[in-house]
Amino acid sequence: MFKFQRYFSLTSAVALVAVIVVLVTLYRQNAFDDLVESASQQNAVLAHALANSIWPRIESFPRSTPSTNGEDIPARREADEIGATVVELTAGLPVLKIKVYTTEGITIYSSETKQIAYAHASGRTNML
Repeated sequence: MFKFQRYFSLTSAVALVAVIVVLVTLYRQNAFDDLVESASQQNAVLAHALANSIWPRIESFPRSTPSTNGEDIPARREADEIGATVVELTAGLPVLKIKVYTTEGITIYSSETKQIAYAHASGRTNML
């Protein structure tokens, strides 16, 4: 005699496992997306807070930087002052890198000093 109850139980178990796997995968992806969004918002808030704290102290330097020649930027006294200000304001914070640009896109400060005096235009990086 054909045992319907056994096959129904096996089919139900397979279906239940498949549904559980799908639900767990969707929940995991949703939780991961929420975590990424939260981290992104926190990074944006930290960036705005740092910008608001740094700008009053350095606002004259980006405006006084020549737009055609950035080679003298690392040698200027203001670049060292920006570095000291950044170190002071980011002490104890999980900040990986800070870059300050002029309105023309010239890097006047970077936590990686070799990037100072680079111009960023249309997605390309060029040394002035």
